[in-house]
Amino acid sequence: MTPVFALAAQHGHHMRGPSSLSETLIFVVAALIVVFVLVLAIKLLIWPGERSRDHIKRSILDDSVTPPHEHQQR
Repeated sequence: MTPVFALAAQHGHHMRGPSSLSETLIFVVAALIVVFVLVLAIKLLIWPGERSRDHIKRSILDDSVTPPHEHQQR
């Protein structure tokens, strides 16, 4: 065992593994939540699923609509 790990083990360093089943369960649940949220975020980023013609993004993407500030300058 290297001196660094021996020193850490001797002083009960935070690098030790989970000491009980409840700590392991908390870690597994937290990891599952993180993975679920990450997968959902990537999925919704790639396939947002907005199909309605009156969605707000349509007004932003439509070049035929003149912005309000251009109406005032004319």
